[in-house]
Amino acid sequence: MSSKEFSSVSSLEFINGIESSFVTYKQGKKVTGTVIMADANGINVSIGGKHDGLIKKEEAEFDREYDPNNYPSGLAIEAIITSQSQDRDTGRILLSKKLVDSARVGDKFVEEIRDGKVFELVIEGETKGGLIGKVGSYGVFVPQSQIRESFVKDLKPFIGKTLRLSMLEIDDAKFRIIASQRKVLEAERKEKEEMFWTHVQPDTVVSGKVKRFTNFGAFVSVGGLDCLAHMSDLSYGKINAPSDVLKVGETYDFLVLLVDREQGRVSLGYKQLQPDPFMSALEKYGVGTETTGKVIRIVPFGAFVELEKGIDGLVHVSEAAHGFVKNINEILKVGQEVPIKVLGIDPENKKINLSIKAAQPEVAVAGGDGHVSNTKPADDVSAEWKEESSSTPFANLLKGMDTTDKK
Repeated sequence: MSSKEFSSVSSLEFINGIESSFVTYKQGKKVTGTVIMADANGINVSIGGKHDGLIKKEEAEFDREYDPNNYPSGLAIEAIITSQSQDRDTGRILLSKKLVDSARVGDKFVEEIRDGKVFELVIEGETKGGLIGKVGSYGVFVPQSQIRESFVKDLKPFIGKTLRLSMLEIDDAKFRIIASQRKVLEAERKEKEEMFWTHVQPDTVVSGKVKRFTNFGAFVSVGGLDCLAHMSDLSYGKINAPSDVLKVGETYDFLVLLVDREQGRVSLGYKQLQPDPFMSALEKYGVGTETTGKVIRIVPFGAFVELEKGIDGLVHVSEAAHGFVKNINEILKVGQEVPIKVLGIDPENKKINLSIKAAQPEVAVAGGDGHVSNTKPADDVSAEWKEESSSTPFANLLKGMDTTDKK
């Protein structure tokens, strides 16, 4: 070898040595290498510099099984450095081809995101003003105001969780996507509302979950919207609170009574889907039926008597006793059991007219003129007929007659 040729070789080796000394193995850096060999444990790759790289078999494939035959010597391959320190066992720099393939697939997915596709993202962390994650080689930023429909103060609970997002802006130069879950939630809510108002019409039966009680009824969630079941529509009988009929957290069937889309109000009925005890009472307590009942309420014009739970009727003051009643409280008390007779039924207004005196007929007393009096019961008749009584017809006939024997 001439001195000139030796000088050229020495210069080339020197240049390569200098270049090699400047090769850095920074974690996360993408490198292009050449396959040296592949076996069951992974792929040995020349990546320049003083050290070769190693793609372990579990870091080789993104969406298929690893096969060393797919990686012949001399094949160009892209990988990402996963550790800037040498592998303790092999002395090589650890690489991942799977991360590159994943990013490549993610970058294709970005085009679908650009077209408006809703996508899922696992949140990796928080930053000032929002949450961050990654799709392919694109970083994703979710502003704090775009996480929920209402403002979220604490971001930490969202780390590691999956959000459903829609793109607000894509910056290809910076490989950044700004996305919103609020936009997705608002669209879904409007879709549910439209479906709700389309299908929920008066006289339809809906299934709803009881959310909370008030002193005037129960709020029920139907398709995500709150509807009201008023106290008066929960039971045919008197109840003290909605909890007498329903339980919070339980799901029941309700009848839609009223729909006001403009005001966003829906009224529901629960009792309308239950058997009406009054209709059963029509068969059991027909006009003329005699039974016993309990006085449950006294009013100036009469008393309400319960025939059975949920069924009561009115005994008007004029039907409380045979004689004149000035104050009904003097003859009846709440809780008192009384005999009653059904006088009339008003199915339309669900009213029953009762009588106590009709269930206690007085004993008729015949007078001397043949007239029958119904004003006194038998045990009140204490007067005895006397011959000398001037009030008797027979005594009047004897007046003025000489009854002395004149023989």
